[in-house]
Amino acid sequence: MKRKSGVKYLASGVDEFQPGSDGKVLRNKLGITSKKEMNDLEIIEYQKAAIRLASAYTKDHRMTENDIKKIHKIIFGRLYNWAGTYRNVELSKDEFVFARAKFIDELMKQFSKEVLESLTPPKVKTDKELAILLAKIHVEFILIHSFREGNGRTIRLLLHLITQQAGYKGMDFSFIDEKGKTFDQYVRSIHAGMKGDYEPMARIMRRAIT
Repeated sequence: MKRKSGVKYLASGVDEFQPGSDGKVLRNKLGITSKKEMNDLEIIEYQKAAIRLASAYTKDHRMTENDIKKIHKIIFGRLYNWAGTYRNVELSKDEFVFARAKFIDELMKQFSKEVLESLTPPKVKTDKELAILLAKIHVEFILIHSFREGNGRTIRLLLHLITQQAGYKGMDFSFIDEKGKTFDQYVRSIHAGMKGDYEPMARIMRRAIT
């Protein structure tokens, strides 16, 4: 999924930006002030994490919230001190307010037990069944938005690993462009998932499975 430059989310509460970044780059270990430079580096770190984690999980491994923290830590650990830890600020985007920070620990434990652990390792026979499974995990995690930054990359890598557990090559989300119709469809699918309809997101997941 391609990313636009600029601040992605509005945050309230304690939130620090890198001095000299004009409020566009979160405080980071490397002192980076350019949003483009940070975006490029995050892509590199994501690719490195995908390679590192490709052989980290067996086909019978049951994913938990600890694996989500681990994935986030591996992707962003070189960049941010808070990598692998849940956010302590409130986040909103396009008038949508994500889960309150004080409830994240409880919500993630519930998500882990009721969704992630119950659906992994994936016991599916078709890519359609796998797509529904991935859609539910994706939507429920995104609605919590447990990290200050990097939720999208974290869940995409998790789904990639789960897809590999099911015997597929992985997932490719490159067809989703934040400036195009596919991104609008993606956003609508999340709203549908809020109402318990995972089919729209499943169609996107099925297209992404490789």
